[in-house]
Amino acid sequence: MHAVIQRAVDAAATDIPVLITGETGTGKDLLALGIHKRSQRKDFPYIPVNAGAMTPELIASEFFGHEKGAYTGAAGIHKGVFEQAHKGTIFLDEITTMDEKSQVSLLRGLETKTFRRVGGEKRIFESMFG
Repeated sequence: MHAVIQRAVDAAATDIPVLITGETGTGKDLLALGIHKRSQRKDFPYIPVNAGAMTPELIASEFFGHEKGAYTGAAGIHKGVFEQAHKGTIFLDEITTMDEKSQVSLLRGLETKTFRRVGGEKRIFESMFG
């Protein structure tokens, strides 16, 4: 455990993505929260997202948000977790349970640091990522 804690402290001192692996119930979320609380992002939101609990139809809207009228029931603008976390931390849990198309979409947003709300035309850029 001392080695894990030291790695978490080291990760908190840098501004890089961190991959935490382990079986369900091993405390990945607690470790991620600990890293967040020791990082330069500590004053910004920490948002844990259980991707395994989302239906494929709602994943894009939950991650990237949607515009009014994007689909039936979209009565207004909804900010997805990337906008909600503005300069903070998003803990993505159970991403391997997502369908392949959603994983590709998520990866593209993370790589390019841009996204578009569902039904939107305007790209939201890197400033949302910190």
